Amino acid sequence: MVVIPLILFLKVQVSTVDFMANFLDKERVCDYDMKLLSLDTEHLTIPENEYGSSFTMSSAEFQKICRDLSLLGESLTIEINKEYVKFSAEGEVGTGNIIVKPSAAADDDSVATIIEVQAPVSNTLSAKYLNMFTKATTLSKAVTVSMSGQNPVLIEYKISDVGHIAYYLAPKIGDE
Repeated sequence: MVVIPLILFLKVQVSTVDFMANFLDKERVCDYDMKLLSLDTEHLTIPENEYGSSFTMSSAEFQKICRDLSLLGESLTIEINKEYVKFSAEGEVGTGNIIVKPSAAADDDSVATIIEVQAPVSNTLSAKYLNMFTKATTLSKAVTVSMSGQNPVLIEYKISDVGHIAYYLAPKIGDE
């Protein structure tokens, strides 16, 4: 594991939040000013949920699969069973399926693909939001996707020694 020492500054203002990262081992400073969103929607809560099925895989591979299949359609279906995880998309230009089977890590830089299934599950999700969530790929080598029936899907990136980023995405129902 490579540890990069840095100093992180955070400044919260009324309409923006400012991040500044000073990398101590390099002569580089990154400065970002992000506008805060004001959403005029009701507060949504994520119900406590026991996920019956999950898989962990390389975050880079997950990002590539989401990006590639989003070229075919607006929705991406993820199906988990004991033998594999199947990603599929269908649209006007065609259909595509990618099957990922469990595997061991080939070396220290790779991530094992692990599938844990209590009951097979399949959900159709927005490809647009999945692609937004995969921008966290640069923060973690692995992503864990947990699913259970029609409950929101949990997409989690563990950040070593810092914590994690978790996204929740409600599955599409019917012809949404």
